[in-house]
Amino acid sequence: DRIMASIEKGESRIQRRALNKKALDAKIARYKAPFHQLRIAYGTNKGKNYTEEEDRFLVCMLHKLGFDKENVYEELRASVRNAPQFRFDWFIKSRTGMEL
Repeated sequence: DRIMASIEKGESRIQRRALNKKALDAKIARYKAPFHQLRIAYGTNKGKNYTEEEDRFLVCMLHKLGFDKENVYEELRASVRNAPQFRFDWFIKSRTGMEL
């Protein structure tokens, strides 16, 4: 019984990840140049940590690198560190893979 619950939990996690990937693909496909045109609707509770430009870059790079890879967040961290637009942005450059 416990094993079945664990299997179902894992399968729901896989399904949720597939839905997120599908939604990300659909959002990126709406724009010709998503790195510049992508708009993110925050609602009323936008955090004060990241700017819209940083969020846009993270979303686009996550799509470009592949959402379902094992070490995607470490690759995302490396691309943030190498991106010229964040050359002087020490806040985003100092984030770990998990924080991104």
